[in-house]
Amino acid sequence: MRDPDEMISWDDTDDVLVATLLVGFRMPDIERYTGVGCPRIHLKLYITVMRALGLDEAQLLTLFPLSLSGTTQRWYASLESSRRKTWEDLAQEFLRQYSFSSDMSVTRRELEFLRQGSDESISSFISC
Repeated sequence: MRDPDEMISWDDTDDVLVATLLVGFRMPDIERYTGVGCPRIHLKLYITVMRALGLDEAQLLTLFPLSLSGTTQRWYASLESSRRKTWEDLAQEFLRQYSFSSDMSVTRRELEFLRQGSDESISSFISC
């Protein structure tokens, strides 16, 4: 029988941070991101839940693909390891890839009155 406090580690095969988890760790039930909906909301939910469990950056990086599904998992698998060495790198790549997938419920009237601010960048204007 294994000690429940025993640790499992992943080898550093791609020069990425190495994660260690307790043997009994269970991935929280987070809705998997499929590429539909706001990627910022997915990242915020993921980071909030995982940080509440006391996970560090290496663990966040290692477990992130488990919060994805379908084409988003394939995107992650094809992402060069150099682009996901830190949580900040991975989050930026994820937002860059899926920023146009945001679920937006707006009325025609809201669209008519929507204007970009004079000092607002285009990427800031169109992001969710």
